[in-house]
Amino acid sequence: MSPKLQNLLKIQELKKSKALKNFQHILDNPKYRSYTQNSVAVSVAIGLFCGLLPAPFQMLSAATASYLFQTNILIAVGLTLYSNPMTIVPLYYLGYKIGESVLGLRIYKSDETYIEKSNLLNWQNLFLEDTTNFNQFFSQISTESFSTVSWNLIVGNFILAISLAVSGFILTHIIWQTVKVLKNFRSN
Repeated sequence: MSPKLQNLLKIQELKKSKALKNFQHILDNPKYRSYTQNSVAVSVAIGLFCGLLPAPFQMLSAATASYLFQTNILIAVGLTLYSNPMTIVPLYYLGYKIGESVLGLRIYKSDETYIEKSNLLNWQNLFLEDTTNFNQFFSQISTESFSTVSWNLIVGNFILAISLAVSGFILTHIIWQTVKVLKNFRSN
């Protein structure tokens, strides 16, 4: 490991922290901060998968999975940050749409007519024009519709998380091999 990388991680300063005293055996073990090709690739996959879990459990689940798979904990935990307040809405919307297409479940009004996408996408216009629209909109969505949304979101996010994890794993290996070939090519 290069000296620049060691300075960047500042492992020694982490070891002195009172909050991490119980995790000293993990910090001392080099396999949990190794930078081998497979360790990094699995850590990337774990971080991308755990990033779509509900917010309070992302980093904790990434650290736990990295510990169980004996991979780089810092990479896995750091990669969960791709789902942040700026990106979570588009990611969850994409997950919802994937779930909707896989399960075929749609949101219906009480009279069994499909709620138009334009109404869902233009919710600001619905609610800002007249407050009665706000009440009407939510009174038309039944408990079944919330269940539909939940299942679409759960299944879609699971499929999206698996897809991101597999893609991240494969891309990490491809990039690692490409860099390795380029280094060998430049040295010759």
